[in-house]
Amino acid sequence: MRTQRIRAVGLILVNTRGEILILRERNLKPHLHKFDGMRSIPLETVRSTETLEHAVHRLVQEELPGLSVPEFEFQGMYWTPCPTPNVWSWIYTAQTDSFELPAVGDEVDQHSWVEPRRILGLWLRPTVYEMVDDYRRGVRNKHPHRSYRRVAHSEEEHDSLLTRR
Repeated sequence: MRTQRIRAVGLILVNTRGEILILRERNLKPHLHKFDGMRSIPLETVRSTETLEHAVHRLVQEELPGLSVPEFEFQGMYWTPCPTPNVWSWIYTAQTDSFELPAVGDEVDQHSWVEPRRILGLWLRPTVYEMVDDYRRGVRNKHPHRSYRRVAHSEEEHDSLLTRR
């Protein structure tokens, strides 16, 4: 049996203070290790008929309403092994002069600008830790990077894992 694969795009949007825009997920999709309340960079599934670049523009419209992101560049590719399917994410970066926060969408809320090092201590969607850490360390064009971090199914479980380290 062939393993299903999902293509996704993500955007690390950085303001002039070096902060990254993150958001809170509001949907539960356990088969993708996505739980309500997790923090993430904006991520979106790529439709079968669209290019990666078109998917990034759609991501901006759907998850970052009101923000303009005219240019972005490829950072790297990441693999998230999920129970089913596997998720391959192409991550892009963009700079903005704005400190505005997008309007709340249907699937995400609580957008905030956060210093990259602080993001690494939050309850994150799988592979987002590696995406942000690679950006912070200047690592680019990694093909592909696999997440080996244990997925916490709640914010309480995440906090418990942090105290065991």
